[in-house]
Amino acid sequence: MLVHVMISYSQNQEDVVLSRLTKFVDAGTYVDVGAGHPIIHNVTYDLYTKNWRGINIEPMAREASLLRETRPEDVTLQTAVSNFEGRITLYEAPLENRGSSTTDLNLVTKHQQEGQEFRAVETDVCTLTSIFERHDIGECHLLKIDVEGAEREVLQGLDLTRFRPWVIVVEATLPQSTIDSSQLWEGILFDAGYQQTLFDGLNKFYVRNDLPEIADTLSTPTNVFDNWKTSEVNDLNNQAMDLQVRITEMHTNYIRESESFRKTLSDAEIYVQSLIERAERAEEYARSLEKKISS
Repeated sequence: MLVHVMISYSQNQEDVVLSRLTKFVDAGTYVDVGAGHPIIHNVTYDLYTKNWRGINIEPMAREASLLRETRPEDVTLQTAVSNFEGRITLYEAPLENRGSSTTDLNLVTKHQQEGQEFRAVETDVCTLTSIFERHDIGECHLLKIDVEGAEREVLQGLDLTRFRPWVIVVEATLPQSTIDSSQLWEGILFDAGYQQTLFDGLNKFYVRNDLPEIADTLSTPTNVFDNWKTSEVNDLNNQAMDLQVRITEMHTNYIRESESFRKTLSDAEIYVQSLIERAERAEEYARSLEKKISS
């Protein structure tokens, strides 16, 4: 059973850089390999909110279900991607380290030695070329690849002479490290006519050589001109807004209660005045009785 929670979304740095593509195309197309969660640490969610649509490729059942539910206007495929078609063993990581799910048994062994439990599941595997063909993808503006050590196999499975995304973003370090792993696969991109424009410490951005304006746009990291705020600043802003709402509610309640108190006080004063008048009439009646008795 899926557990639904409200998520406060704020842009990642990758989101901010990629959002610059909206200056060139209003409703673009992306293919997200290893999409993961539909919102958290997802580099295409911001584009989805800006009217881009595409294909999410995610082999884990839980995440695939969340993607279909949260992003119904995308196509979500529950499959692994490599350089062959068939079946493959996927090792699902525990929820607290979900992004480490992988097909690499060596990585799994390392995590298991650290006390983490992985679950082996059999899943379909196919190539990007077959996905592009089956779903009749014409112009792909963004291809993102996050596959925990299987980047080379994924790229080998895409015919870059036929399908030429504008931008390809690939996680470029060994899993959970700062060690650059791009030398294992980026030659495929260079040979296909792509240039590296940016490395943000985790992902490398590649742009087709025939798109110099796009390359220039994606050549600088997130900066002040992106009008981007960190998640910490967004959280503080949200807290300030929540406090303002609470203060307004408290003031409204105070006014309402004050008006209620004033009405109650007014009613009490009227009632007291009526009692005084009744007492005066009773006293006058008593005096009249005394006069009658004395006469």
